[in-house]
Amino acid sequence: MRYQCLEGQIIHIEEQYLVKCNLKFSNHNIFLKLQNTPIVHGRGFDLLQPNNLKAEQYFQAYVQNQNFESGKVSLEYHPSLFVVNEEEKFFAVTIGQYNEKTNLLADQLLTRIDENTVIRSSTGLLKYKDGIFRNCECAAFYKMCTLSIPPKATPQLWVIL
Repeated sequence: MRYQCLEGQIIHIEEQYLVKCNLKFSNHNIFLKLQNTPIVHGRGFDLLQPNNLKAEQYFQAYVQNQNFESGKVSLEYHPSLFVVNEEEKFFAVTIGQYNEKTNLLADQLLTRIDENTVIRSSTGLLKYKDGIFRNCECAAFYKMCTLSIPPKATPQLWVIL
């Protein structure tokens, strides 16, 4: 599954799971439904609850591509991942299926998992073991990658979606 990244700024928290946002590269205001969506702080990699969100925070919302097939901008999305930060600076994020045989994420990023790697799921922190990423989508957060083909990175955080 491929994802589209929506970027912008939170305008207002409507309800516990509904956030009104302004998109960065357009003058559209949209609503994001965050129920059952992992919310991650873009610098500290902490998992947050919807009540931790504040107006004027910057965000990146990762939405599945099928929501964009019609070519129209919708007013409401349910992102698979929501990343927030107080500044308009985020670490790199790659989302997709992880292949444990090749260590490729989304067939485009060669990754390495070490003892410092944090893996989170909806149930909390996990330790890496073979098969942990089998049959699931995941997001990798990393600060730098090489310029090789494919690029290589050691993600600081993995989130199982």
